[in-house]
Parts: sequence; C-alpha cells; structure tokens
Amino acid sequence: EQALVSDLKTFGDAHPAVARDRNSLGLAWQDKGEYDKAIAYLEQALVSDLKTFGDAHPAVARDRNSLGKAWKAKGEYDKAIEYFEQAYKTVYTMLGENHPDTQLYKANLEYAQAARDAAR
Repeated sequence: EQALVSDLKTFGDAHPAVARDRNSLGLAWQDKGEYDKAIAYLEQALVSDLKTFGDAHPAVARDRNSLGKAWKAKGEYDKAIEYFEQAYKTVYTMLGENHPDTQLYKANLEYAQAARDAAR
C-alpha cells in the first residue's frame, strides 16, 4: 500500500510502476483470501497496462495471468480460464513455446481447466 501511494505521487496513475504495485497488491490480497479486493487491484493494473503498452505486451500477459489466478482461487473457473488463455496466447506469440513464462501460463491454464472439469 505504501509503495502504491508513493509511486502514485511520484509517477501518476498511468505509470507501469503503479500497475506493477497494483498487481503485487492484488496477489497479496489473493493470498489473504480477499478475492474481490485482489481482483479490483488486478483489474486496475490490467487497464493501466493496456493503455500504456497495448494488448500484446508481457506486462499485460502478467496482469491477465494474475487475474486468472485470483478468479481460480475464488472458484470461478470459466473466468480464470479466459484470462489464462489470453495470457498464454500473448506470451506464446511473443516469447515462443519454450519460454518459462509460456510454460507457466500454459500450466496455469491446464490446471484451471482440470479444476473446472473436476468441479462439474
């Protein structure tokens, strides 16, 4: 929270450091089980990074992957899968099949699909 306040004062709302802070805060709130709060921060990070970088950027893929994790933790598997698919497609196109981020996002997607199927 302090880093976000500081970076907002220093850089303003539309800076990548602010989006990164919001992403980190979202993941922290997710770890605490506060999924709605997490998703709110993560959505703000995604909106900011989309404005700054456009759709095809690793920061945007990171935000979408984080949102997928939060929705999955909340038990909303279809929403999680949607975000994981978007993140995976971006890094696959930009970084290739063998990049560690590509492999991680693919694993997250597959895990969410398996969790959804098990819940049905």
